[in-house]
Amino acid sequence: MALRAVKNAPMASGAPVGRAAAFLIVDAKGVVASCEGWETLAIDAAPETLVPGGTLDSPLPRELAALAVKARANNRPEASTFEVTTDKARFYAAVAAPLPGSGGGSRVGVSVAETDAPAASDAEGRIIRQLGHDLRTPLTSISGGVELMQSGRLGGVQPQQERILGLMQKGVEAMVRQIDEATAPYRKHKDLLAALGEDAAEFLKDSGSGGGTR
Repeated sequence: MALRAVKNAPMASGAPVGRAAAFLIVDAKGVVASCEGWETLAIDAAPETLVPGGTLDSPLPRELAALAVKARANNRPEASTFEVTTDKARFYAAVAAPLPGSGGGSRVGVSVAETDAPAASDAEGRIIRQLGHDLRTPLTSISGGVELMQSGRLGGVQPQQERILGLMQKGVEAMVRQIDEATAPYRKHKDLLAALGEDAAEFLKDSGSGGGTR
């Protein structure tokens, strides 16, 4: 299944931009009786059925089918958030609930919308930043060792060895870039403290840990 973002129709200036969303009505046999907005979520046609373990070969309908079955079995609304990865990771929030007057909840309404990726807590952010730092430390040592060997101060380097050292250096640089990109969203608070200066950073640290100002 190929998922794609679909641009909304032109709106008046200042109007809020809507998210990709769809609403489906599923009968007791899992047949999709009605579907609106699916084209905003996916390039593929809307599913004709939402039956777990059936012919569904796409991750988004599979998640919705499981949620619809759960809502019908428990006879109450059920909610879920999940990630679907095709060309890139996309995140969805969905709710399924038995419809009133549908014969004991045999029909289920399913609403699904694209949403933002879950944000990390402050504690998780600190762990991710520390992990990035811990990963960079050995890479820095490897990079320094490669540069020392390339300099010839440890003895002559053969052309074949020079080529391997160059590949190692490029690999280290690529890994450092990936670490920086992965940890960038969690370094904002740290970067702000650095910009405020040492005194302000220490004050905020003390305040956050229950300490007083000095």
